[in-house]
Amino acid sequence: GSGSSGMKIPSGSVASLVQDLRYAFRAFRKSSGLVTLAVLSIGLGIGTVTSMYSTALTFSFRPLPQVRDPGRLLHVWEGTAQDPARFENISAGALRDLRELREFARVGASRMWSANITGVDIPERVTAARVTSDFLRTLGRAPFLGRDFTAADDAPGANRVALVTYGLWQRRFGGDRGLVGRTVQINGEAHQIIGILPEDFVFPPGAQLLVPLGLGGDDWTARRERDLFALAR
Repeated sequence: GSGSSGMKIPSGSVASLVQDLRYAFRAFRKSSGLVTLAVLSIGLGIGTVTSMYSTALTFSFRPLPQVRDPGRLLHVWEGTAQDPARFENISAGALRDLRELREFARVGASRMWSANITGVDIPERVTAARVTSDFLRTLGRAPFLGRDFTAADDAPGANRVALVTYGLWQRRFGGDRGLVGRTVQINGEAHQIIGILPEDFVFPPGAQLLVPLGLGGDDWTARRERDLFALAR
């Protein structure tokens, strides 16, 4: 027979298949192992709704580095009451709300950033992140060399400090342990390197350098700009 004798799939069957796939996907998202752990209303006048998912779901195709008690770690998203199916990163105001909840032991957040490292050999542009002082502690990690950020480091106007990944430390600074305590120019400003992150830790994904987020004052009332990646324990 000719090629024209092949079976033709009715358009209604295709539509039914798509509907079944959508239903299966929704059921998968609601399954007990990878499920939505909580839905928290944090509107305070603007009717926002925050949905918290297990990191097992959020990072199923982009796994987290080794963290302490991953089953207690939540990835927090924010959405509007008008469009609750659309999830975004959270605002600083929402982060403040989360920190005030007694249900969480810690809440950490980060914002991606690009940094130019100068003053050491050839200038280099790297992917970096600004993080809250409790970001690593929320993950249950700590620098393997030097110290972590403190609340004082994360305050507006504080002395500029930074943490570098193990890979950047090896590649850019030759694995010199004397780097801790030294000053490096980052985006034209002097930052003291206070610690080196563990070899297996690069988080947020791709970030080679961490500096304090430095929120303060009116930042904590801002709700329009949702650019903070948040984790809660």
